[in-house]
Amino acid sequence: MPSRPTLKLIASRMLVSLPLILGLTHTASAAKLKTLYSFCAEANCTDGRDGASLIADSAGNLYGTTVSGGDGDMGTVFGLIGNRGKLRFRRIHSFCSAAACADGINPWGRLIIDTAGNLYGTAAGGGSDANVGNGVVFELLPNARHSAWKMRVLYTFCAQGGDCSDGSGPGQAGLTYAGAASGVPYDGTSPLYGTTNDGGAHGAGTVFMLVPRGNRAASHKVIYDFCPNDGCADGIDPNYGLTMDGAGNLYGTANGGTNFSGVVFALKPGSPGTKWKQSVLYTFGKYYTDDPVQPLGGLLRDAAGNLFGTTESGGGNDDYSETGGGTLFSLNGALQVLHSFCAQPACADGEYPEGNLTMDSQGTIYGVTPTGGTSQYGQGVIYRMEGNKFTVLHVFCSLADCADGGIPGDSVVFGPSGSLYGVTGEGGAHGSGTVFELTP
Repeated sequence: MPSRPTLKLIASRMLVSLPLILGLTHTASAAKLKTLYSFCAEANCTDGRDGASLIADSAGNLYGTTVSGGDGDMGTVFGLIGNRGKLRFRRIHSFCSAAACADGINPWGRLIIDTAGNLYGTAAGGGSDANVGNGVVFELLPNARHSAWKMRVLYTFCAQGGDCSDGSGPGQAGLTYAGAASGVPYDGTSPLYGTTNDGGAHGAGTVFMLVPRGNRAASHKVIYDFCPNDGCADGIDPNYGLTMDGAGNLYGTANGGTNFSGVVFALKPGSPGTKWKQSVLYTFGKYYTDDPVQPLGGLLRDAAGNLFGTTESGGGNDDYSETGGGTLFSLNGALQVLHSFCAQPACADGEYPEGNLTMDSQGTIYGVTPTGGTSQYGQGVIYRMEGNKFTVLHVFCSLADCADGGIPGDSVVFGPSGSLYGVTGEGGAHGSGTVFELTP
């Protein structure tokens, strides 16, 4: 079964079990963090554990994934749904509930929601084999009261076995669609786009397009196969999601490249029935230098066409690694390092960033690191980049027994109230992660 990346496991669960805590607050740089829910509040963690991703809808309801927990410990989709002004926790789906885990296991990627309130996402494994599987794209359809949800698998990767020419392992990719970058809800019928970190014509991963077709099986098409040439200058194993501009071009990151340290790529659609054209916008530098290397996250694109992302290494500020503690960068032709992590003593500004970024209407960027910070166990931070000013908004595991959570997943997202929301994979009242709200 797919496993959580190494960086996510460096903090062990040495946390004391406490009663469920709601409303914890902590202040850092004038920001206030409130714990909305602590996972593993139910016996055997049937409510989920190890938070992976979160989204918010226009009504302020929150929907997310845990990579483990649930009835079979293979992950869940959950909601914190409004009820007379209060958010109540609801487990929406527990994975591996079907024979041979046909519904998938380990849902990493961020969900999307359509205008009818249906949820869409990816699971990293399962789908056709209980022990391995190659992942699925799924849809969850609520009833009128949102009290029960129906799971529907839209596509199973490598269902026929063999060389997995259709791709394998959507991993942490999640899905995107036209209008997603500007916050337009998904219409439920337009093409969905994602990546797989394995499979394809050359075994190095794919970009795919998926078109839902009501009650029929969704239409799947590989629009790019990575590593068509020797050297794999175009990259390999894209593990994160895509962003789309107004012209329908897709942007993403991948490993590999001529320096084996990662690339930023673009895909331009061709005429109907033809392949998409891939171009490498940037090849990251060499390892064992101060160059940014190894992008482990999706890209953010602003109205001016600038791309923003993070690298897990590089920057030259990490005392424990020859390649540095990672960077936050912008790209528009040339690459500019906006911040090199681990620039502060003991990596108080965070270390090894990964996941996605969030931008507000003023162009301020928000993100998380899974490690670093001033707490004893170094379980990550929430940060803000406003122009050229970098600020740590919250240091996780700042409270006793990490009651405020530790090791944040994916990123933070804005709710309609202007607060930021996210999940953690550790800490909380039961040591299994939290859902939190941060007021900047």
